[in-house]
Amino acid sequence: MKRNYPKNRKPTDNMVQLMLNRYGEPYLRKLWQDNGGATIASRILMEETGLEITDIQFYYLANKYNWKRRIRSDHPIVKYVLSGRGNRERYRHIIFPWEES
Repeated sequence: MKRNYPKNRKPTDNMVQLMLNRYGEPYLRKLWQDNGGATIASRILMEETGLEITDIQFYYLANKYNWKRRIRSDHPIVKYVLSGRGNRERYRHIIFPWEES
């Protein structure tokens, strides 16, 4: 199938653009932050809209807009990093309890 747009331009009819146009970036970020990340946020939005929304689309938005979210002090990732086995730099989208924003 031949595309009718230039090769250097992405199509504007993909699911991420649809989500951004319908809900806006602030609402999607708040949904992602309040519900513990991409998996639950995508499920909530999928139930709300009836569209096939995956967690990968939220991962893309979190990387694109550099979203950050706070986690509880008893979260498994916190315990993993504090034990010395985990690397803090690996979790760039997480604000740990001991960090100030």
